[in-house]
Amino acid sequence: MIIPALFTLVISVPIQVIEINRNNIEKTEALTPIVILYVHPEEESSQEMQTALEGALPLMESLGTQVGILNCSRSVTLCRNKGVKKFPELKLHTGSHGSDVYKGEVDPEAIADWVEKKTEKAVRVFPSRENVEPLIAQYPHVVLGSFKTRNADFKTFIQAQRHMHDDDIMIAVVDKNLTKNTIEFIDTQINTTEFYTKPISMFTFPDWISTCYANPLVDEISELNAGRYLDSEIPVGYFFVNKSYENVDMNHLRTIAVTVAKAVKDRMLIVIVDHNRHWRMTSTLGLDGLRFPAFTIESLWPSSYHRTKAHFPFLGTPENIARDQYPVLTAENVLDFCERFLRGEVPVMYRSEPVPEGPLNKSEVIKIVGDTFNSTILDSDDNVFIKFTAPWCNHCKKLKADFLTLTEMIDPETLIFADFDVTTNDPPPGFPVEGFPTILLFKKEDKLHPIKCETFYSLEKIKKFLNKELKLELPVDEQKIKEEDEKLEKEKEEREAKEQKKLEKYRRSQQLEL
Repeated sequence: MIIPALFTLVISVPIQVIEINRNNIEKTEALTPIVILYVHPEEESSQEMQTALEGALPLMESLGTQVGILNCSRSVTLCRNKGVKKFPELKLHTGSHGSDVYKGEVDPEAIADWVEKKTEKAVRVFPSRENVEPLIAQYPHVVLGSFKTRNADFKTFIQAQRHMHDDDIMIAVVDKNLTKNTIEFIDTQINTTEFYTKPISMFTFPDWISTCYANPLVDEISELNAGRYLDSEIPVGYFFVNKSYENVDMNHLRTIAVTVAKAVKDRMLIVIVDHNRHWRMTSTLGLDGLRFPAFTIESLWPSSYHRTKAHFPFLGTPENIARDQYPVLTAENVLDFCERFLRGEVPVMYRSEPVPEGPLNKSEVIKIVGDTFNSTILDSDDNVFIKFTAPWCNHCKKLKADFLTLTEMIDPETLIFADFDVTTNDPPPGFPVEGFPTILLFKKEDKLHPIKCETFYSLEKIKKFLNKELKLELPVDEQKIKEEDEKLEKEKEEREAKEQKKLEKYRRSQQLEL
């Protein structure tokens, strides 16, 4: 239901009622969306409906709808051709969407409410930009077209409405005083505007709208858009915030993010991450998770391994970090950091837990930290079988027992076993960690090309893997492997059957709705 007080105060676009006749009917109907009242003065109910429609005009000022009245006593044939069978008849014409007949009460609020619902998906049209500023603020995203006349570009603009998301709106301004046509994609959540610069056509304009949705200047990461940032070919700057903090100022953070994003556009992507929802990303992207807001950059790293990433947290100098003095997160500071990174002036910073005290006991699973990765693995003369883990990973917890079993079966002179917590330490960026656990075998003759073990879910298969790569003779229970494979295949079939049932249930529900 339209709230009269709200719309009459916020938007003031007085609706001028058009007197329609046979001379202007075609031109008037082109002013879609338009409400037309077909009346006959001799019918008493016609006057009642006209009075109700006039009362509804102030309530419809925000809807960008034209209003006309056609006296059918003067244009009998015209009304008959329009399919008018009784008086009064109130119709809403929405161009390509056809027309709808009002069948509700003779009441201003009911009429205005009906028009609002029927024009919810229609483009709203106003006479000037000033009229629509308050309306823009009510939607997350707005595509605003400004035109001198209702020309071909205007008509193409109207046709593209179906490409908008449900919660958003398209608005057209038709003002003969404009010097040129412009089209803007306005993101009111972060106060940014993208301009459409190509000739408008149905081949390019809808794609531009889709691109604006898919590639916003600044966005907040979610399951829907994560791929854009995690798979990006160009560097990504991540602003981390914890929304569970009472004093968090999201508007201020978005202002900083937008300022930075505008300056590094086409060179970097900028995204906001809520640590409260995506806490795993905080540590895996190089931050300690203790200070918010925080900023870090993730970038592809030259490596023989596909899509190896490196992290560049905005932490200041090691000396300042040792004194617990961190840089202030301002637009100027972050932008300076980004520019220095883009010039290649920011070194990779490795996190590390304290180096374990005492000599290494190679007969046990060795705990490796960031500062001991090179000395223990790359610079040693040992074969090293290392698992990259995270405390919350269930598969990693199972592997802990499997690794202990293997240390009892294999001489440490042949192979040593190691554990590396990626949430608190950083390996050199040339070595990929793709999910948890990731298990790599570093052979002593070629430490720069470790071999990935894909069979971490099975102790027997791990033994088979080590037998093959290191020419060992560990006992392998092939029957157990067969049973494990059968179990995995059964679980896979059950998952697929469950997914198929869900899909069929969804399809049936869609058919019922239709």
